[in-house]
Amino acid sequence: MKKMLLGVSILSTLAFGASNPGDSISQATSGTAAVGVPMEVRVEILPASDKLVLVDENNKLIDKLIFDHGKLVKGAAVADSTVEKTVKLKKADGTPLGGAGAYKVTFKAKNSSGTPVNMATPLKLEPHGASSGTAIESNLKYRENKITLTGDEKEVETKVQSIIEATKLNAAEVGLYIGSGTFEAEVTNS
Repeated sequence: MKKMLLGVSILSTLAFGASNPGDSISQATSGTAAVGVPMEVRVEILPASDKLVLVDENNKLIDKLIFDHGKLVKGAAVADSTVEKTVKLKKADGTPLGGAGAYKVTFKAKNSSGTPVNMATPLKLEPHGASSGTAIESNLKYRENKITLTGDEKEVETKVQSIIEATKLNAAEVGLYIGSGTFEAEVTNS
């Protein structure tokens, strides 16, 4: 009976769309309480080449580097919100980057205007939709210094953190805040 009820609940969620947050737990006393979110599984296979690519910790190509701090309750932040991603520079075919002592790699984050952003110059997150608040700031922490290659590296890695201070989260107006730009890896010869 429980399996059938669970199956009906899953089918009705699929048929009518999942929602999060879902039902109140008090509904479970007289029947079923449920919550669900949409799910999708996909993969795209691309040809190998010697072009430079940015990949994540699982060697998956990064289309867009997203730091999702999630949904936070206003005034409830007790610590800074930190989201960390791994970014690796490599050649798509996995061969060594080459250039013993000659090539240098520099990671850079820039806002949508092209201005570098880091721990000293934060990325501004602007209010979107119904939000009428002022911008809040996200500091970005990553390897900023030039990295000299020895010649046999197949990848160069950095951890990238988006850090929003708790005081700024607690002072922000209710709503969605988004900041955008680019994260780049630059290879130079010298």
